[in-house]
Amino acid sequence: MAKPLVFIGSSFEAKEIAREIQDKLSDTVHCEVWDEFILKPGDATLFSLYKAFHKYDFSILVFTPDDITESRNVQYYSARDNIIFELGLSMGVLGPRKSFFVSPKTNDLQIKIPSDLAGITSISFEWDGNRNTLNSSLGPACNKLRKAMLDVVDDFILSFLPSTALAMGYFKNFVLEICNELIRTTEITIHDKKYDLSQDAFDFYVVLPTELSQIGHPGVNKFKKDNKLSDFVIKKRSREFPFYLKNEVVDNRILFFDFPTTLRASRESINLIHPPGSGASEREFLENREMLNFERTLKYLLAQPEAAEFADNIKIVSYKSLGI
Repeated sequence: MAKPLVFIGSSFEAKEIAREIQDKLSDTVHCEVWDEFILKPGDATLFSLYKAFHKYDFSILVFTPDDITESRNVQYYSARDNIIFELGLSMGVLGPRKSFFVSPKTNDLQIKIPSDLAGITSISFEWDGNRNTLNSSLGPACNKLRKAMLDVVDDFILSFLPSTALAMGYFKNFVLEICNELIRTTEITIHDKKYDLSQDAFDFYVVLPTELSQIGHPGVNKFKKDNKLSDFVIKKRSREFPFYLKNEVVDNRILFFDFPTTLRASRESINLIHPPGSGASEREFLENREMLNFERTLKYLLAQPEAAEFADNIKIVSYKSLGI
């Protein structure tokens, strides 16, 4: 699995701190510092940042005492307005548990933090301003950042991505509905031989594309042809559930397949941010992330009590690895 991608933002004056954080976290995540973020001609900074944050898994904003703010007749050191804004933008796109800020701390210097940031992971580090001590001063702070990010990855927090909602709807309203009907099917005929699916004699394969461009009529037809599948439909009340049946019985098990075309909606969502023909590398990254998140969400849902009855029947596999 690829390393999580992290955006590090700072003021120009604090770029050295950002670079040091990038270096210290390179063993765990891939970090991009703000000065690597290049605006294309004609791009507006706000919209470009908004698009960029959809690319990242985490953000780290460096709050340094670059400005002086007066609040209720008291003056405080504060971070640059644009850094505070970028943290808010990150929280809106990535969520509060994936947005962090770090700040230096000394006995005679305190940075004013907006009260609305309560609950956001804030990590301070002791530093006397000497460049020679920056490396050692940032060590404990970076260890906390590393742990906080790994905790989020391990907990598998459902991301606010199109593929999350698509996977939940697909799994609960399609896959589980089909399996609940199949387990009640006492007779199915293949090559003149009858099988009783209620005796746990079936597997249902959710086959994930290797790229979103495969999701479409040509891709589906190729999938059916390559795997010798025929159309199969379950009718439940006024709704039809179409999927596919393998024409051969394997080890006395009936094999069903589906190629989740619902992922087309992910591609359409990406088109809103990166229209076809623009930002090819960004589109590829977002498409790969959507497919990965769709897969992770399905596996998460499969491990929940609601799906326990079919934990051994439902197989989530990639098109590339399908060897049946």
